Formats: sequence, C-alpha cells, structure tokens
Amino acid sequence: MKISNGEIYNTREPLDKLMATKMPIKTCYELAKIARLLSDHIAIVGQMKDKLITTYGTLPEKGPPRPVITPGDENWSKFSEELGVLMGEEVELDFEVVALPLNLEIEPWIIFTLERFVKLEEAVAVEPKK
Repeated sequence: MKISNGEIYNTREPLDKLMATKMPIKTCYELAKIARLLSDHIAIVGQMKDKLITTYGTLPEKGPPRPVITPGDENWSKFSEELGVLMGEEVELDFEVVALPLNLEIEPWIIFTLERFVKLEEAVAVEPKK
C-alpha cells in the first residue's frame, strides 16, 4: 500500500497512545509489527525535517543552541515548500490492517489518525468445543 511520509510521521503519538492501551495479546502483537515497520520511516523523516530546520532556521537568542523556524520567519516559505515535498513522498508498505475490538476505550482522534493501519471490528465469539 502506498502511504505518504506525512501520514507515517503523524502516526508517532497516536500509535504510542494506542499501544499503551490494554487489549488482547494478538492485537498487541499485530500493532507492534506495524510500529516496527513504521519506526524506521518515522526516524528518517524526522532526521530530514531536522536537517531542513537546521538549513532554514536560526539560532534563538535564549535557550538551547538549536535552530528554530516559525511561520513568518524569512526562510519559512522555502522551509515549508521543502517540508511539503518531503511529507508528500510516498512509500510502499506491506502490512495487514489491525482489527481493534469495538469496546476499546481510546480517543477518536487516534482512530482517525491511524485509519490506514487499524479498523474497528466486533469481537468474534468463539464457541466452546463439545
């Protein structure tokens, strides 16, 4: 499945929050596989974003000596344009969408952000063996 770097990068926080939720071990295992698959892409995109900030940002007068850039800065449009290109790049990922139980108590924005990776599904009742 083709997914943009932006979609992948935006999964960081919601995926962490979802993985901290108590759920069946099989679901945890499937989520962990997706998290591992995405982690390398997230790290690379983060490094490239940091490189753009270093290139176009300026050192603040106070605080840590790390470049920052904000809307309205002289190089904001260049930064924003290149960041848009980076986040728009698509990669091909091979994974199975994870079925989450309907009774999972999580915030709706998490499901919305992770909709390419998870789906809500009613638990399948298992009949006892006779």
